[in-house]
Formats: sequence, C-alpha cells, structure tokens
Amino acid sequence: MKGVSVIICCYNSESKIASTLSCLQNQLIIPGLQWEIIVVDNGSSDQTIETIKSQWKKQPLTALKILTEEKQGQTFARAKGLKESKYEYCSFIDDDNRVCKEWISTVYEIFEAHPECAASGGIGNATFEIVKPFWFDKYEANFAVGPQGKNSGYVELNRSYLYGAGLNLQKRIVESMTKKEFPQIQTGRLVDQMRGGGEDSELCFCLVLSGYKLWYDERLKFDHFMPSGRMTEEYLKKLQIGMGRDEVVLSIYRSYISKRFTPKKNYIVEFMVTYVHFIKKNLYTKRRTKTEKFYYSMHCAYIKGYLTELLFIGKKTNWIRNKIDYFVHQVNKK
Repeated sequence: MKGVSVIICCYNSESKIASTLSCLQNQLIIPGLQWEIIVVDNGSSDQTIETIKSQWKKQPLTALKILTEEKQGQTFARAKGLKESKYEYCSFIDDDNRVCKEWISTVYEIFEAHPECAASGGIGNATFEIVKPFWFDKYEANFAVGPQGKNSGYVELNRSYLYGAGLNLQKRIVESMTKKEFPQIQTGRLVDQMRGGGEDSELCFCLVLSGYKLWYDERLKFDHFMPSGRMTEEYLKKLQIGMGRDEVVLSIYRSYISKRFTPKKNYIVEFMVTYVHFIKKNLYTKRRTKTEKFYYSMHCAYIKGYLTELLFIGKKTNWIRNKIDYFVHQVNKK
C-alpha cells in the first residue's frame, strides 16, 4: 500500500524520544499521503513506553503502533518494525534523530520519482550535549553525520552505502531480497565482541549488487544528537576497532561492486601483510605532535580491529566468500 511507515527502534530512550516524536508531530504532509509511526521497544527498563504515549497524546496526527522485540539488537528490532509496517516506503529514524518538517513528504516524493532506487538517505547535522571535540569533524561520518554525496542524486558506485540513521527503504524490494539469497552476515553491533555493526552497509551493498540504485537527497535533513558519553576518546577508539572488524566482510562486497577494490583470497596472507604494515607504522620514529599521535592511535585501533576479526573468523572467511559468491551468482542469473 502506498504511504510511509516511520520506524523508530528504542532502548532506554526516555530522555530523548519525546523530542524525536515532537518533530514528527510537526510534519508538513502532502494532502492525501498516508503514513504511520511504529515504535519498536527493544527491552527498555526505563519509562520509554510511558513517555511515548504521553508525548503522542499531545498531538496524535496519525496511527502510532508500539511493538516489543525481546531479542536484543537493532537488527532484530528493525526487522520486527519492517514486518509489521503497513506501507510500501519505510523510514528508519533513530531515537536521537530530529527530522525536518518535510521529511515524510520528501521520502514519498523521492521513491515515487525514482522507483529504481531501493534506498534513500539524507544529511545529518550533529548537535552536542557538550563542547564538540577537536577530532569530531574528521570522524563525523562514523557517527552518521555529514553529507553522503557531493550533490543530491544517485550515490556513487565507489561508495554504494547510506547511513543507517535516516535510512529509507522500499519494503517490497528489501523483503524480496531477504527471503531469497541475501547473506546477512553482519548481524549488528555486539558490544562484548567489539563489532561496530555494518549491517546497514551490507544491506545497501546487496541492493546495489541486485541491480538497484541508492539516492542521496540534501532535502532530507535531520539533527543527530551526540550525548557526552559518545564524545570520548575511549568511545571513538572502540568505534574504530569495531569498524575495522566490520571491514573484513564489507571489503569482500566492495570488490564485487567496484574495480577500485581488489578481492583478497587468502586470509593468512592478508593477515600477514596487514600485520607487517602495522609493525612498520609502529616503528616509524618521526616526531609527532599530540594531535598527530591521537589520529595515529585511532588508525592503529582500526587496524587492530581488522586483524582481530581475521583471527576470529579464520577459515570461515572462505565460507563467507562462498556465501557472497553464491548471492552474486544468483543475482546475475536474473
């Protein structure tokens, strides 16, 4: 059914969900456009649900559905929201995103004008609880902030992914792919194993490999709240380690999408080459400033994550490559 389903996944979101809903209560909707809001609670122990109900009562513009997903993890919460959504176009808004007034109408207009695009995304603007750290601008993309292209239009092939925050999807296309050969190797952030996530990138890569396009639109603006707990060097280092781990799998997808990326076939050789590079970097004795040392430590954290994941996966890398190979083969047959 034509329309937009806004899906918000929550976990202990009592302090921020009211602002997120308030932005949705001020939407400028195209006349006749059908839409709904689905909130998926992922095991909150605070007053998240009560806050949602209280805020929405102030101005109940459309249907609000509250669901519960007991399995921990954003991947499972999003899957639940997608399954229960009523409309063809689904917009995933994080519980700390404050979208612009034209968000829902613009999402609808984009997919109506570009049916060849399976996903679309916009531009996040960081709002800070504390003073912005000196390093933030360099790593803003890691926090789903900043532009995702030079201008509005198709996402470049060398990129081929969109942020998970503010990610919009055509439900029909995604469901068709997930029911068939979609590998779904990246299952989302696992804190105990220091993985960063990567499931949104994997989804986008598979959509591109399936022959669909991605669309970036500067009209889709949202504020992304940055709490003080995320603006620490320790959090950034963990994030870099997680992203390094994710890249082991994501780099395989990249090699199928663009000739710019070379596929790596032997994980032992890959580990040794990366490790030698890592050691050489550490032996580099040129005097560095305090800032240079900081950025260098983050680079090392990323490499450490990559090496750790290679060891963790080990011989499974062949199984993973075979699984991706099979997906690409099936897609090319169609």
